[in-house]
Amino acid sequence: MVISLTQSLGPIFGSRVVTPGLGFLYAATLGGYLGPFQPGQRAASHISPMILTNNNEAFMGIGAAGGAKINSAIVQAISRIIDRNLSLPEALAAPRVHPTKDGILIEVPDSTSWSTKDFQFLRDNGFVLEQQKEPFRFGRVHVVMKKGGNWLGAADPDGEGAAAGPKEAN
Repeated sequence: MVISLTQSLGPIFGSRVVTPGLGFLYAATLGGYLGPFQPGQRAASHISPMILTNNNEAFMGIGAAGGAKINSAIVQAISRIIDRNLSLPEALAAPRVHPTKDGILIEVPDSTSWSTKDFQFLRDNGFVLEQQKEPFRFGRVHVVMKKGGNWLGAADPDGEGAAAGPKEAN
């Protein structure tokens, strides 16, 4: 059995208030990251916890925090794990890109992630680039994955938290 969940209730699991009998926490924020909305409208959300299967067997649970960048962060992590066969830590540590209205936002966590040649290639192909050097801006992905009969877990190094496979009973 695999469960993938995320929460966008605000810091530290929201308000920490539960109405007896309902069993859920109330949000502590509707934060500016949700964009403008009017009374009666539903707040936009990018929450995307996923379970991936192969031959009807669950092999990955993945999710992220990060507002509008959640979807691009998850897609890039999945592609790096499946298409490029990177380990979970490698896939989550690799710098990301995110489409913007005017071009591409590029995560630049250090001086070795992207070369001058990389930036020039993108510019030569018509992309307007914006570099983002601040941490916690590109979705903080957590993933568990079944590999070789074992469940492995990893958490994005660009955030807090942890992910792990099931623990053996004592």
